[in-house]
Amino acid sequence: SFFGLTGQPDELARLARSMGAAYAERFDANDFRTIDHSTSIVLVDPAGRVVGSLPAPHDPARMLVSFAELRRHLGE
Repeated sequence: SFFGLTGQPDELARLARSMGAAYAERFDANDFRTIDHSTSIVLVDPAGRVVGSLPAPHDPARMLVSFAELRRHLGE
């Protein structure tokens, strides 16, 4: 399952740091807001622990192998 997160800016910044993610909020000349962010997919277990990441480029076949190896490593 996938979950989107929301919260106060300081809470999101603390969460991102704890997961090794980086992001920056930017506004253009028309005050249009964008978010630049890291491209790794962070894998979090049901207890909320970071257990791995899938770095870019996101090749589905490579990601599947990496995910299967992580599951074996974690004993699942």
